[in-house]
Amino acid sequence: VAAAPAGAAAVWQTGYSFDERADSFLDVAKGPGGAIYCVGYTKGTEESSLLLVAKYVDTGAAADLRWTRTFRKTGRPGSLATDVAVDDDGNVIVAGVVGTSPSVRKTDIVVLKYSPSGVRRWRAYYNGAADREDFVAGLGLDRNGGVYVGGTSRGAATGLDFVTVKFLADGSRAWAKRYAGPTGRDTAAGVAVTRAGDCFVSGASARGSDGAAVTMKYSSAGVQRGRRPFS
Repeated sequence: VAAAPAGAAAVWQTGYSFDERADSFLDVAKGPGGAIYCVGYTKGTEESSLLLVAKYVDTGAAADLRWTRTFRKTGRPGSLATDVAVDDDGNVIVAGVVGTSPSVRKTDIVVLKYSPSGVRRWRAYYNGAADREDFVAGLGLDRNGGVYVGGTSRGAATGLDFVTVKFLADGSRAWAKRYAGPTGRDTAAGVAVTRAGDCFVSGASARGSDGAAVTMKYSSAGVQRGRRPFS
């Protein structure tokens, strides 16, 4: 982790290591009071990796590590965080996957909410109908604490689909929506959410040997407002 003004040398840099095995941060978000939240994985073999959340505070001349949290799901070895966001109250929302170990051969989406002091408020999962691959592509928040996760999920008979899931501020699932294109090869790549809760999910939908860029729009209630393919 490093901080520097544009075009300047780093003011400070810091690292994290749980043990001698690989660790990696995959996303970062800034919170109030100089807080910096980094997420990824630690103990980086695929069989034993743990989802990792680390909070640093930027003091200007250095970064102080305030706390770290790890997470795994019993029976689903291998976990990692891919996305992090901070809500208006300073709570930290983390999205990732569990079950990344090759011995499992199926992954579920996991979403975690932590207080600024590192207390876990809730955890939630999404497992698609095929009980196989589910991956995160992006994370967004609305002004009411709603959490929107977009990704890719294998359907029971539709191949790979877009999936968009909304969780309320208390962690309960509000809705889940899927998009299945004509060839069963649909992969979400990013998510954006407005303050009012309009959710946009973009990615690609294969069309034979070619593909189309697709963007979906959902209201905060999960109503599909539009779909725009581009090829």
